[in-house]
Amino acid sequence: MSRRGLYLHVLTTFLFFCAMNAVAAIVIRYTRDLGYSRELANLVWSGTFLASMIIRIPAGIFADRTSPFISMALGAAFAALGTVMQIFSTSFTLLITSRIVQGIGTAFFISASIAGTYYVANARLGEALGMRAAAIALGALVGNSIIGPILDSLGYRVAFSLPFVLFL
Repeated sequence: MSRRGLYLHVLTTFLFFCAMNAVAAIVIRYTRDLGYSRELANLVWSGTFLASMIIRIPAGIFADRTSPFISMALGAAFAALGTVMQIFSTSFTLLITSRIVQGIGTAFFISASIAGTYYVANARLGEALGMRAAAIALGALVGNSIIGPILDSLGYRVAFSLPFVLFL
């Protein structure tokens, strides 16, 4: 694949991790603002990782049997769906379910993203993986940095809407 394909892959990875980190930065605060305890807020936050851990191997098999790029798109769709659920969430049940849906999305995206890097690397796998890793770090930095001021200025609905747009 061309350099353009590699750059598109890195951009997609950046946007996914920017969105996931933006959500992670505000979901505990949102849970607490809904009146739930610290323990339940932490459970909501960890729901993504629990679901992702359980689904990762089947998601990797799916990526092998189809295409890593199909799996990445499916992962982004699940993550976006979880964010829509958060936009309208007012209960603990919907909030934890939204994080589980995002965890399924993460499982489908991450393994496939690594496999996709192999396909777009053109025999420069080390460089491509380095670019992917830098995109993840930059996504974490940007997602965490921009979401707080957006939340403080415009509220939770807008703050959760931004990651939704990034997942698309």
